[in-house]
Amino acid sequence: MLSTFKNITLFLFITSLVAIFSTWGCSSELKPCKIRSDCDTASGYTCLHKVCQLTCKNDIECGGQKCIDSICGGAVIPDSGTPEVQTECNPGETDDCYTGPDGTAGTGVCKTGTKTCNDDGKWGECVDEVKPSSEICNNEDDDCNGKVDDQCNVTVCTLGQKRPCYTAPAETKGVGRCVGGEQVCENDANGKADWSQCNGQVLPVPERCDNQEDDNCDGKTNEGCACKPGQTEKCKASNGCAGLRSCNAKPGGGGTEWGECVASKPSEDVCDGLDNDCDGEIDNVKGGTEKLTRQCLNVCFKGTEYCKEGKWKDCDADLPKSVEECNGIDDDCDGKIDNQNGNDNPIIKGCSSESTAKGICKDGAVRTCENAKWGDCKGSPPIQEKCNDLDDDCDGEVDEEGDKPCGDGAKCTKDASGVKKCVAS
Repeated sequence: MLSTFKNITLFLFITSLVAIFSTWGCSSELKPCKIRSDCDTASGYTCLHKVCQLTCKNDIECGGQKCIDSICGGAVIPDSGTPEVQTECNPGETDDCYTGPDGTAGTGVCKTGTKTCNDDGKWGECVDEVKPSSEICNNEDDDCNGKVDDQCNVTVCTLGQKRPCYTAPAETKGVGRCVGGEQVCENDANGKADWSQCNGQVLPVPERCDNQEDDNCDGKTNEGCACKPGQTEKCKASNGCAGLRSCNAKPGGGGTEWGECVASKPSEDVCDGLDNDCDGEIDNVKGGTEKLTRQCLNVCFKGTEYCKEGKWKDCDADLPKSVEECNGIDDDCDGKIDNQNGNDNPIIKGCSSESTAKGICKDGAVRTCENAKWGDCKGSPPIQEKCNDLDDDCDGEVDEEGDKPCGDGAKCTKDASGVKKCVAS
């Protein structure tokens, strides 16, 4: 009896040790984590319940353990060793994803997407991924096999059929000089119907600098053109003297640039900001340091002009007056003397304050310039009397009936507001 009791006790002790060491051994492999990338994902581990656990597809991948809900041995909560329902990820976690065939992601148009972990610990759908599709003729590798437009059948056509075409980058079509062309379906050398070359299209070329066109069809005109081909200009040579440089095409085309300034043979100084006679002075009188001057004409007066900063400036001739005066002189330099601006009529000036005329003739009184002198003050000519409370005929009377301001059969009277009007009599 005692022997049996000892055997039972020993069995229970050994069983307990096995359980303890089994649990200890498993727990020692559970690496703490917060997100999936904390685990050895390359070896198949994922982060579940804050520890790294090995994922699986079948028992073979688990090295003797059972594959339970895609986790070797089943998902384990740390410190308990209790298997539970499998979760794939931590809620809110994101990761790259791709559901297309192996080896196609990153080839052609195919690319990976992004998946997000839902609240139930399961991955959501793969968003924004691009998977292989049937090949079409669009200059892209649609089936992601590393070949562009293979098995493309758009070259098969009906004889005489036409279609638009353009063989340069699409963004250049219709920009600058670039236009599309047309292809015609015709028999090739083997007697097979095929599309002809693209006729009539105008393609981009390196930018030229001798025109005002957008040659490379980038929306800009003559960019990179410092000058026009064959153009020359004066310049300052390395020895300080005046020189000449030429416009050259840039190596490889697509623009121009100025060449080296080559010193010219010494010559008389001119007003250009350069030392043409190579005497160490710029724009100076020969043999001296004074700046160049020349005679100038300011409309109708002569004067002297001075060379400053390579340009003729500041003609000191008298300026013409803006208003003609009665003095026998062409004050405004229009080639006419004592005339009104813009015509040949003699100039006049008002003199109503001096006039002895009456009525409106006094208001229009003027003096006329005659032989460089002002003439007598003369009133404006009288006109037919009108019913307007004015002395139109300049006789000293206003709207008198004898002059018939309203004609026959009407009388000039004031209305209720005091305004004179013609009223039938």
